[in-house]
Amino acid sequence: MNAEEVKRQHEYEVEDAVRALTKAEEVKQNKKLYSEASGKMREQMEAMSMAMMGGEKGGNPVPYSESQRKLAGIALSMKRGETPHSYSAQAYKMMREMSTEELRDMASGPIKKKKSKSPKKKRRALQKKSKPLRISKKKLPKFPVPNFWM
Repeated sequence: MNAEEVKRQHEYEVEDAVRALTKAEEVKQNKKLYSEASGKMREQMEAMSMAMMGGEKGGNPVPYSESQRKLAGIALSMKRGETPHSYSAQAYKMMREMSTEELRDMASGPIKKKKSKSPKKKRRALQKKSKPLRISKKKLPKFPVPNFWM
């Protein structure tokens, strides 16, 4: 190797080292940005879950269906040790994931009301059910009637 080749080799190594350092700085900055973004996202998710559970100050609790409330009651009794864990798989999973207060709030919260049909839809449904039979006005073929029927 002559002096020029050594010099070029050294320049390539320096360029590689500079690229590696800039790459490391980019990765470090990206990690910092990611951690900040994930922190903000985590806060937003917690706020959303609190709003859904009715945990915000002055917030109304979310209405649950009757079956959801029953399941929360079963999970609560499992957590207290009154019901065996094998009673319901869904309730067991709910019991593991939620705190006692959340289960209590869910089990005692308001019931979600079913949407009722508008008066027009009710009328239409009744009209469809109670349509009169339509008898065709075509003449029926005449069959010979046996004498013993008369």
